[in-house]
Amino acid sequence: MVAPFAPMRDAPEDRARGVRVRGGERFVSIASRGATALTDLRLLREGESIGAWQLQAIDAHAVVFRVDDQTVRVALP
Repeated sequence: MVAPFAPMRDAPEDRARGVRVRGGERFVSIASRGATALTDLRLLREGESIGAWQLQAIDAHAVVFRVDDQTVRVALP
């Protein structure tokens, strides 16, 4: 079961910012809190992790992470 839209609680101060497409592959951009430059962004593809958060799925309005045996859906801005 997927939890309803939720903030990225317990995440290492990272935030989902949006979806990017490169070479036909979708990525979600993650920015550290207080990010001020593009170099502060990290792109994750499905299956990759940031800390304990593993990215499971990307769609136009949300991303789905797996963390601590829970599935968490995070709304994109």
